[in-house]
Amino acid sequence: MDVRIEMIDEADGGVIADSEVPLESLPERFAGNEATLTFGDAEYLVVRAEPATRDTIASLGSARLTLRKLGAFQPKAILFSLPSIENAMPRSVPVPAGVEVTVRIPDDAWRQIELVHASATEALDAELVDVQRVLAERRLGPGFVECHLRHRLPEPLAGARVTLPALSAALGVEARPLGFRGDPGMVEGGFSFPYSDAVVYGVAREGAVVALGVHGILEDIIGTLHPIALEQGLLVVDWRKAERLRAVEEGFAR
Repeated sequence: MDVRIEMIDEADGGVIADSEVPLESLPERFAGNEATLTFGDAEYLVVRAEPATRDTIASLGSARLTLRKLGAFQPKAILFSLPSIENAMPRSVPVPAGVEVTVRIPDDAWRQIELVHASATEALDAELVDVQRVLAERRLGPGFVECHLRHRLPEPLAGARVTLPALSAALGVEARPLGFRGDPGMVEGGFSFPYSDAVVYGVAREGAVVALGVHGILEDIIGTLHPIALEQGLLVVDWRKAERLRAVEEGFAR
């Protein structure tokens, strides 16, 4: 399958190229500052992709990429803003008529702070070791020269039974659809619970929550979710810091 890709120069807004390319040649998602393209003798950084995921590009048949030209030595200076990102991104689907997606998070925020069932401790520990290595050895100034792609926890809540009604009761708000910024679609099975200055979000299938994360101010929301975490044996993992907390009667502890 071929899709139409329009490439725009960030410097002047001019069109660098407008052509059909094989869908398979595109990355699964354009995440942060890791994607580069080469035209002739010049290399470009993809600073923005609309939409940002290959699935949505396939459904729309086109995408618009904003590119920044790189100098001969600049690529080595490009830094990742996060030490790791999650490999298993949810599928984006078109928004049905009459549905409004009011909550959208950055795609690189997906599962940066999340809840994981204690039965996945072995895989969790292995991922934490990899992220801790990046934090300790691959930091450069404000960013990182390497970004670990997490892949060992495709189903972080396997073994737990968390439901949307339970989350709604704990948070005191109704679930809303979820989307990613820069993507006109919505997450398939996605949900969001706006809560003060943060949002609880995730994916549910057949009535069960299979991924559950927090984006924004953490402390109040985590306290609200404590009864569910304690009952279901869930750990709170902050991949940005390579830290995890377990639910105990008094709250959360390392």
